Amino acid sequence: MAKKLAQGQDAVPEVKKHTFTKSLKVQLTNDEILSAAESLAKTLDELGSLEDDKKSLVESFKAKITEAEARTTQYKAKVRDKYEWRPVDCEETMDPAAGTVVVKRLDTDEVIEERSMTYEERQGQLFTGEEAA
Repeated sequence: MAKKLAQGQDAVPEVKKHTFTKSLKVQLTNDEILSAAESLAKTLDELGSLEDDKKSLVESFKAKITEAEARTTQYKAKVRDKYEWRPVDCEETMDPAAGTVVVKRLDTDEVIEERSMTYEERQGQLFTGEEAA
């Protein structure tokens, strides 16, 4: 509210001041420029290091993904085909009188191959162990 003025005085507006902050252009000193340049160099080194770490991680994850894809393909084939190839102990029996060769699995005794002897198989061995050496 306005103050009441004594008689004969002219009304003089009251001067008001207040402080505030405003962003304005300020020229940097040489020391401030040097400090900013050092900070820039450190930040660029850090950025390069982080990019290298990122590249390494990406390559690592690519390798892991490739491994997982390979395992997925193997399991998918097993489920789809309902078999897989494994090493199995077998026994081969040559019967020169019948002229046949029989191959059977030792785990199930299943005959997996029956064929005629080849010419070389019919000839037999001329030498045994020590004599061949």
